[in-house]
Amino acid sequence: MKLKRGRIRKEILLVIVMFCFLLSGCEEGIREFRFDGYNYYLEEQREDGNMIFKNLNEDIIRIKKHEGRNKYDIIISNKKYIVSGNENRVDVQYPNGEKGFFQQSGLTGHGSGGVSGHPLPMEFREILQELNKKNEGFSVDVAKIFFGIILVIVGFFGIVFPEALWYLKYGWKVKNGEPSDAAIVMNRFGGILCCIIGVIVFVSSFF
Repeated sequence: MKLKRGRIRKEILLVIVMFCFLLSGCEEGIREFRFDGYNYYLEEQREDGNMIFKNLNEDIIRIKKHEGRNKYDIIISNKKYIVSGNENRVDVQYPNGEKGFFQQSGLTGHGSGGVSGHPLPMEFREILQELNKKNEGFSVDVAKIFFGIILVIVGFFGIVFPEALWYLKYGWKVKNGEPSDAAIVMNRFGGILCCIIGVIVFVSSFF
């Protein structure tokens, strides 16, 4: 029995590791974008919300989101641009306070404003698109995603390791106890149901 309980503990540890792996895989975030002819890659994401990007020439762009809005401080060469909007329109406030915009209409676009020596509003469009994609990723129902993952893991546990699941429920209460064949079958059946429900809950979180 000691050998069997040792194997069960390993199975429980395996499920915990798998759970952590799935959660880490759910993380969303902007990793790169193209600006002024260069690809910028995420170098650092700080706890205060600041994201630091670098290109191959070691040029740096810092980005910080305004609370609760699709509005960002984008700092290029120590100059702060306040950029907001969506995939169809980009509004920019320049370091000197002047404003400009770019409006996309079908396959064409138009804009106004802009300051000599600074990027045009349309040049911020791809950054804004990538940033807004990141926020859309977080706008899904996180609680449903979390709950769906838990159900799938518990279901997988019941299907593959029915004895370990029995031990978690009842085995620790008795000495040298073992599950019956019926208990193993019921655990596997319950595991299948949990997996099906978990997948449904997970998928529904995106709609």
